[in-house]
Order: sequence, then C-alpha cells, then structure tokens
Amino acid sequence: MAGRTPSKSSRRPRASHPSDLKADGSKRNLLWRWRRPLFLAGLLLVAAVAGVGFSLAQIELPPDRIQAQTSFICAADVTSNCNDSNAIASLHGEQDRVEVTSLDQVPPVIIDSVLAAEDRTFFDHGGVDPWGTLRALWADLRNEGSTQGGSTITQQYVKNVYLSSERTFSRKIKEAVLSIKLEQQLTKQEILRRYLNTVYFGRGAYGIGAAVRAYFGHELAKTTLPEAAYLAGLIRSPETADGANPKQVDSALSRRHSVLQGLLEMKKIDQAAMDAADKVPFVVGQTIQPRPPDREGFGPVQHADIGTEYFRDYVVQQLKQHGFSEAELFGGGLRIYTTLDLDKQQQAWDAVSRTLDRPDDPLAALVSLDPDNHVVAMVGGRDYNSDQGNYAVSGSGGSGRHAGSSFKPFVLAAAVKQGISLQSKFNSPSQITLPRANAGANW
Repeated sequence: MAGRTPSKSSRRPRASHPSDLKADGSKRNLLWRWRRPLFLAGLLLVAAVAGVGFSLAQIELPPDRIQAQTSFICAADVTSNCNDSNAIASLHGEQDRVEVTSLDQVPPVIIDSVLAAEDRTFFDHGGVDPWGTLRALWADLRNEGSTQGGSTITQQYVKNVYLSSERTFSRKIKEAVLSIKLEQQLTKQEILRRYLNTVYFGRGAYGIGAAVRAYFGHELAKTTLPEAAYLAGLIRSPETADGANPKQVDSALSRRHSVLQGLLEMKKIDQAAMDAADKVPFVVGQTIQPRPPDREGFGPVQHADIGTEYFRDYVVQQLKQHGFSEAELFGGGLRIYTTLDLDKQQQAWDAVSRTLDRPDDPLAALVSLDPDNHVVAMVGGRDYNSDQGNYAVSGSGGSGRHAGSSFKPFVLAAAVKQGISLQSKFNSPSQITLPRANAGANW
C-alpha cells in the first residue's frame, strides 16, 4: 500500500563502500577499513618518538645547583667524622640539610617507606612511568585520591634541582626528557641518594638526615618503622601533617597508615608489624619532638646545661675573624673540630654556678687553657636564655670581663717560668718606654 513504512524484514542493508569490497565482492577485514586512521596514528607515533630522541640528543642536563649544607661544631672527643649525631652544635640558614654520602647510610626501612609513598616501580622504569601517571590522573578524575603521585622519584628530583615548580605543559615535557636523560647517566642508587638529600620534610629540614634529627632528635641509623613511614608520608605536603600539631594529628596518622599499607602491599612488612606501627601515638616530647626555635641560624645545642652555647658563639666569632663568610658558616657544610673538653667544661660550670647560685649574686666568667693555649673550657655567663653576652671574651656579644688585679698572678707565674727570682726588684719610674710598643699602638 502506498505510503506504508516498510517493515524491518523488508529493509535492505546499507550498501558497502566500493573500497570496502574485494574483487570477488566480499568485505575486506577491519584492519583494511581502518588503514588510514591507523596510518595517521603511526605517523604521529613516529614523530613523537623522533621528537623525544631529538630532545634527548639536544637537551643537556643543567649543572647541579649547589645545595646549602648544615655545618657542625664538635668538642675535643670527636677527632673525625663530625656529624649531626656527635656534634655539640649545628649552624644552618633557612635550609637545614645534612648530606647522606652513601645510600648504605640510609636504613632499608626508610628507603622502602619512601618508595611505598612516592614511587613503587622506581627500580623498574626508565625515569618516567606512563602507567603511574595515568593511574594518578584517573584517580584525580574520579576524586578518589591516589596512594602515589604521578611523578616518579627521578622526575621529582629533576624538578627540585634543575627546574622550577611552575605547573605548565612545557615544564612537564622538559621534566620528562631530563628524567630519561638522568637515568641514562646515573645509577638508580645514586638518583635515590640525591633525591633523599634534596627533598623537603618540613620544619626547615631538607634531606632525610636533617629530617630525622628535626622530628625525632636522634641519628639516622636509629630510625624505626613508624618514624620512617611518618616521614615518607610528609613528602607530599609536610606543612599539613606535623604530628606535633594537635590539629594535624589525624592527617599525620592517615599519611603514616597509607605508607604502612603500601609497605604491606609491597610485602616489605607483615600485618603484625603494620598493626604495631599503626598503634604508636604521636605524643609531643615522646614520639615527635618540636624543634627548638633557632637564633640566627643556630640549631639545637648539646650540653647547653653547662654553657656550651657561649662557646659556640665564640667559635663562630673566631671563624668570622679568620675570613669565613656567613654563607660558608651557615651553608657550607663545614666540620669544625675544637679543643673543648666536656669534662673540664662541666668542672668549670660547677665552679661558677655552685659558688654564685643566688639570683642577686654577681655575674662571672671563666676560661681555661691548656699549656698550648687551647681553650678547654669556657663559661660566658650563667643563663644564656636571658643574657647572651659572653663575659669571658670580648667580641662575642659582650664586652668581656676586665682582668683587673687578677692579672698580677699571671704575670708573676710567667716571670717565675722565665727564671726571674721572686726577690728581684725593678725601678718604677713615673714614665717608661717599652721596646716595640709603637708609641702605644700595641699596648
């Protein structure tokens, strides 16, 4: 009937395009029909590979930025390898950084925790992990978050040392190219060591060595599983998960748990170890110790209860007089060995504080020298927190105490040492000219 819509059974199939048919009239396979898009995709892939190859050939790794390193002052009992674990004082600027010279110095529990938090396939990829990037992107699109970021440890190191933090596509491309280049020039162990020395952990601490000291107050080798997991969890945003801050304890616990879960999935720990580490609380003064406020780049001082802060100031003043700059002192990674004898320092402190122990007692200072005129003890005052002037010497924040008549026995002792008799007499005219006195310039 005219005007009727044909039924489905009466509809004719759509005619195939002539190019889709073979000579015998049969259809060509799917690969043939998609040949043009596939060819175009192949060209794009070749161009991309060629572009990466050209970039790898043309782009050179920039020179490493000089990273400021914390300096350390050690007493006489340390004659070599002065470091954060045996120093009486540390000096640093805005960046407190202690370099790890070998990956062997880092406990495996720290390495495993950092890999669990930041890059579990670090030892498998070539600098860039495309699948890891896609996983992180997919998690972001689904608002699920991610247990790892999209950047590899190599990429993070490249960004920290060679590039800026701007979030642009061109910077990401350059970061990827430099990461591949770096993997071709350095071993995985060396890249990981450098990364652990440059990453920021909060509290002014750059590098794992400074971080352990800043948060837990002990040397790197003593780091425990909960401490390592906590520090690894800080890397992404240290300012928002400081366990010493009551408002951030929940975030700190969550970060640590995430790292512990990663270690469990990597089979680096078992369930019992994870449960035990998860139960360790964040208690100020026990697990995480807030770092004391620094003064002019001075870090925490050991044996401050016997006056070593005055001696530290004196050492810094002496180094400045000998031509060391602020940059060298507070960022040059100096290892400063001194003649301070801690036993004699204790005796000197006791001699002053036990005699003058009342608030209204006068101030006092004491310096003890060995026969070679090396300082073995120095008491610059009784309370550094209230008075930082060093009364033992001038030029270290105070004017020093004048020797006065106490100098007489020193002169007498020197005379006896030179063989001058105690019965000797000398004329005392109203005026005397001393040889080599330069008209008073050397008085």
